[in-house]
Amino acid sequence: MVNISLGELEHAGLAAAHRAADLLKIGFYSEIDVKIKSHKHDIVTQFDKKSEELIVSVIKDFFPHHGFVGEELGIMGSTTKNIYWIIDPIDGTWNFARQIPSFAISIAACFDGMTHLGICLDPISGELFIARRGGGATMNGKALHVSQTGQLEDAGISFGTSVGVNAIHEIALIRRSGSSVLDLCYVAKGALEGFINHNLHVWDFAAAKLIVEEAGGVVTTFDGKPVSLDTGHRHTLIASNRILHEELIRWISTANP
Repeated sequence: MVNISLGELEHAGLAAAHRAADLLKIGFYSEIDVKIKSHKHDIVTQFDKKSEELIVSVIKDFFPHHGFVGEELGIMGSTTKNIYWIIDPIDGTWNFARQIPSFAISIAACFDGMTHLGICLDPISGELFIARRGGGATMNGKALHVSQTGQLEDAGISFGTSVGVNAIHEIALIRRSGSSVLDLCYVAKGALEGFINHNLHVWDFAAAKLIVEEAGGVVTTFDGKPVSLDTGHRHTLIASNRILHEELIRWISTANP
């Protein structure tokens, strides 16, 4: 991949993730300045921006010519002919701002429209998820494998859409952390069997999608198609342990609003 190994990318990504985690652990119990973005539940803090700036700065020290797609800073440099990084500096900002310890840093190294390295770090719990394309996924160095639960009534699902919200409670247990990144990683480690969400930005899943896939799971759109890294629109996602995937697609296709 343009003469850069996945190991080199991982080294840079981990350095950035750990630096940002140190910042956020300090910021978590400090005075937080909250501003509303698109609506009252879509917020940003000074630490979102500081975290993203820090991540970009650390990676640029390793790879000054790489491009970036960040939640706060937007697109920087080329994302077409070079390696580029998709960054969510705090996924779960609402939790962070309320001092709820459920949020994550997400860093993905991408090339030619595909994620080749995914790093997700929960600064408070210390859970570090890493995946290399074709190389499997780990949490704190231990190999990850999705759940083998095959019955939807026995499954735990992260459900983030209003479509069928009442009906899903009748057939599965709903658990949401408030962070799409963490919930996708929980599917990867077998803590949840499924994830259903819509209206997601690419930084909400670019790293965690690869982690799910490398742990043996599958991630598609609501209609079963591959998920792109297109930054120009919002995305729908169904992630699962693979066993339940077709059932979840059938379910969401027939659920009533």
